[in-house]
Amino acid sequence: MINFNIPNPILEIQYPKPDNTEDREPFNLEKYLNHNQECFFLTNNRNEFPSKIKKSNTLKLFKNLGNQNTNYNTELITNFDKKYKDKSILILGGGPTTNMILDKLDKISYDYVWSINKCYLNKKLPNIDTYFASKYITDDLSLIKNKEFTNFIKNINNIIFCENMFINVLFDPLNDRYSKLHNFSLIYQIQDIIKKENTFWSFYRLNSILGCGVRMITSAIYSGAKNIYVAGIDGYNIDGSNDHSFEKNEANFELLKSLNTNPKINPKEVYGHMEIQYFWYCKYIKALQKEFNFNFINLAEDYPKISQFGRITKEYK
Repeated sequence: MINFNIPNPILEIQYPKPDNTEDREPFNLEKYLNHNQECFFLTNNRNEFPSKIKKSNTLKLFKNLGNQNTNYNTELITNFDKKYKDKSILILGGGPTTNMILDKLDKISYDYVWSINKCYLNKKLPNIDTYFASKYITDDLSLIKNKEFTNFIKNINNIIFCENMFINVLFDPLNDRYSKLHNFSLIYQIQDIIKKENTFWSFYRLNSILGCGVRMITSAIYSGAKNIYVAGIDGYNIDGSNDHSFEKNEANFELLKSLNTNPKINPKEVYGHMEIQYFWYCKYIKALQKEFNFNFINLAEDYPKISQFGRITKEYK
């Protein structure tokens, strides 16, 4: 489905050396050259993904969450049944380019806005139609007492719990952790606020480190959108920093440490890893365009110096 051959411009990037002796090596190119579909997808076989989910007892978790009209697609499993056929969706992630394009939205013809996690903290965002909550949100039980958050979700149309929150359990039917997960305490409380008919969940075959923003794109594709505009899916700078559009001073390398059990993981190594996976994701979108007739417009392409994803989609059209 995807050509995993990494182009020379990516291979030839000269990543800076570590700043001090406590850092790990900046980017183990040989290690990441060996990465293939096993690290990008949960399973290489597209048809195997829905069949594995169907056999999992873990779906019982969702019997009281949203509707029961589950769609077993090859790239995502979801009960999200809202249709956006031939509509234009603007997806706003938390990266810096979201702030960069907010004063230009009058030049973009979009029908709906999708966003994620702490988007409600940015008062300049347009009205959100569909809100995606990753594990980052569902683990924060204090949010249900946060009036700013609860007022926000009362006024949106749909909420999707995503980010493959329980995917390890889904792929291990014998694992009994599903009965002990505290996450659903918050999820059910949110459902009581937004109403069951507007509450949804999704699992994705994609298993990259690129975050929930790219999963929103996959959901938009399968919802039938004709035009998908994207901003704020940028990645980190090579030093691990990022001027987040929702949470100031939060998007730094401290968050990236959760991607690896080694606390000394170097941000330059993660940057190199993301460089390759953004390239793969660019190819992934093009592969899906052959199945679904949609246009993908990455608004971050106007800011290649601060958006890793924007630079890559611009260079590899």
